[in-house]
Amino acid sequence: MNGCRLLAVSLLTAIAASGETVYTPEDASRRERFANPPAGARILPMKHYRTTDPARVAADVRRYHDLGFGGMATEVAIDRRYLDDGKDWDVFRGEIAEMRRLGMTIWIYDELGYPSGTAGGRTLAGHPEWRARGWLVSPSNDFSIADTYLDEACLAPVHGTTRPKPYINILMKEPVARFIELTHERYARELGDALGAVTATFTDEPSLKSVWERDVPCAVIPVSDGLLAAYRTRSGHSLSNDVAAIVSGPAAGETAAKRHLFWSLIAERVAENYFGQLAAWTRRHGILSGGHLLNEESAQFHVGLYGDFFRAMRRLEAPGCDMLTSVPSSVGWCAPGLAGSAGELNGARRVMSESSDISDRRPGPDGKPRHLVTPREVVGAHNRQIAFGINTFTSYYRWELTGFTDDEIRSINLEIGRTVTLATEGRSAADIAILYPADALMVGYEPRPGAWKMGGPAARTGQLFREVGTWLTVMERQFMVTDAESIVEAEVRGDSLVRGPLAWHVIILPAVSTLPIAAAEKLAEFARQGGLVIALEGMPVNSTERFPDERLPALERDWLRFSREQHVDYRNTIRRRHVPPLRAARGGGPRLRHAHRHTAEGDVFFVFNDSEKPLDAAVIVGNGKDPVTVWDPRTVKASSPKTGEIALELPPWGGALLTTPARIEPSIRH
Repeated sequence: MNGCRLLAVSLLTAIAASGETVYTPEDASRRERFANPPAGARILPMKHYRTTDPARVAADVRRYHDLGFGGMATEVAIDRRYLDDGKDWDVFRGEIAEMRRLGMTIWIYDELGYPSGTAGGRTLAGHPEWRARGWLVSPSNDFSIADTYLDEACLAPVHGTTRPKPYINILMKEPVARFIELTHERYARELGDALGAVTATFTDEPSLKSVWERDVPCAVIPVSDGLLAAYRTRSGHSLSNDVAAIVSGPAAGETAAKRHLFWSLIAERVAENYFGQLAAWTRRHGILSGGHLLNEESAQFHVGLYGDFFRAMRRLEAPGCDMLTSVPSSVGWCAPGLAGSAGELNGARRVMSESSDISDRRPGPDGKPRHLVTPREVVGAHNRQIAFGINTFTSYYRWELTGFTDDEIRSINLEIGRTVTLATEGRSAADIAILYPADALMVGYEPRPGAWKMGGPAARTGQLFREVGTWLTVMERQFMVTDAESIVEAEVRGDSLVRGPLAWHVIILPAVSTLPIAAAEKLAEFARQGGLVIALEGMPVNSTERFPDERLPALERDWLRFSREQHVDYRNTIRRRHVPPLRAARGGGPRLRHAHRHTAEGDVFFVFNDSEKPLDAAVIVGNGKDPVTVWDPRTVKASSPKTGEIALELPPWGGALLTTPARIEPSIRH
């Protein structure tokens, strides 16, 4: 046992002697973790302090611990003294020390306001040229171009709002490096060795700012000097020659090639200059880069915000999402599914959600809150996200306004913590993958004037991407999102496409017009060996090298293709040919959902009631011959192993964990 381990044991012993609860370590046995979940499996409230009273801050930490929370996402006091006041840093160090003493998990929010990158305006001090920049394009006036900073493009107030604050250009390396120097480096200096107790940093929705959030009468594309130079080098001419093709016209031939080149260059710079620099810094300091991106739910806007959203997200070592509702039926798959899938492909230890009830509490037309969520709804909203791989909740609830009793809050923390610690063991067993259609979105994206407006084929590609996941959820099929890069990296083994611990039997392409040739070749081999490649609403016609690519039709010969009118057929094909590892014997339907993971101790199934009414059901795992243990996260009871039909009595929005000593594999029928 090393010195660090001895120190940790000593601290935990001291806490136990004081009568305070000691959370189980992450490396404890399954039964120990289930009885008393680790700190990181419990909810971590986000706390933005504006006080300089160390006693109040320490009392808040102890209060959260008493309520069963696992830690906090926090930062030095956010007010006009941000980063500059020594007393604020003294209070913050005291807060960190108290959380360390109690064995709590710590995340550091990296910004004064929103979105991350400005350091309260300090990043741009002396460097106005680092502001977010774009070309404003007026299609109605012969594609005239105005090169401007995007904050200046919105000078006129809209709907009573004021001028937006200047934001950094995340295409550029320099402002991001300065942001890291001002914030992350300062935290490292002020915390010293205590930085090692921090799990991750939290970066909040940085973006290119080139999808209008207000009514502006022109289209916009993001630019920087480096981007303009790279485009000239790669294309042999100025970007201004190609602006008309980038913002308008049929997404084919030379137009498709120009768009793909432009947005690929954007994607490279965003991924490397913002998210890559963050990850490089956190790796050097032994912590994780975490946080989330903007507008996860609408893939059609991802191009204008990031070039390639999924590529940017995968550069985060603790990728995440935000969830602004706690009404379970409103918790869609897309935000947690993208984060969970990025985490699976990266082998990430943490995948985060900023869970909250903000949108539920917004006043309705009568001035009253639209909906006050119940404790069971809070559990249900989190269970939906856990099913897609979320294992860390940095919550943005105002817990004191929920009306929940202390015991109700403790019960929520225990139920979610127990579920998380088992349901996110190991690696996903999902054998259906939806391709994140990055290249097709680039080729089909057409920016438009006005708030959240765009056109072109990307609108349908993004919509279909989301629809496919929704239908798979209704069909009770577990799935994940993959990217073309991961398909290329995978190996065909019989009817499986295997990438490390992940294995897929079905790959779905949602309106994918453009696909790297290496990915098409891998999918062709996969289909020849019996895997299912399902192309919806058109086959790829372009590679990322040729527009169109005459090599593709031969590679697509064994793929299944379905038109827009044949969606029922593709869903029936999956129902007929895909054999899930768990099926309902009674009480099934869309109310009963499950997620499945392979672990070193056997498999874990998370089965939950996705409805507001109690559910009496029974399931069969695999062929029904393997012994199954049922773990109840509300009572902490574990059944004796059983075979055959496994009876489940699930409360509203509640779940159970099923474990097997053997590995249970999904399959397809040939």
